[in-house]
Amino acid sequence: MKVLIDSSAWVAYFRGTGDLSTVDLIIEEDLAVTNDLILAELTPLLLMRGERKLIALLNNIESSPLALDWKGIINLWCPVEPISLR
Repeated sequence: MKVLIDSSAWVAYFRGTGDLSTVDLIIEEDLAVTNDLILAELTPLLLMRGERKLIALLNNIESSPLALDWKGIINLWCPVEPISLR
């Protein structure tokens, strides 16, 4: 079973404040996956810190496709027909 490691868990791991042994195990067992949203959250900060090798390592982790049903999400919170601005 693959494990999607959230950006907040990565940040805690990089700071040494997260559950290091669990994340280490997930990485060592090649169970970690990421997605474009997580990479988009992590990459700017890592670039500012000059962590290009770390960015390359994160980009080499298996990526899970990110499929969002925006209409479904909107309908969940606003079940009435949205007003068109066009």
